[in-house]
Amino acid sequence: MLHEVWTCSTHGHTIEIKSRWLGFKEVIYHDGRKVASGLTVFGGKYAFRVEEDTQPVDYNVRLQTTLEGIEVTVTRNDETVYSQTTQ
Repeated sequence: MLHEVWTCSTHGHTIEIKSRWLGFKEVIYHDGRKVASGLTVFGGKYAFRVEEDTQPVDYNVRLQTTLEGIEVTVTRNDETVYSQTTQ
């Protein structure tokens, strides 16, 4: 797998996570707007704050390489809204 995309819809908004493993680059989008990015080897953690419906919302995105594959977890205000492992 050289490129992977995960999409999470929550509370009427969309989080898209793009990962390019050959270049170890990860990019996170909220409603189509880039909110975080980084270069990692085995996954990374990204935190960002956005405004949704006039309220501040804190997101955390974690990508981690495990024996089972790539684990992606998204939390919104400390509540898990997405969790998936891709082989």
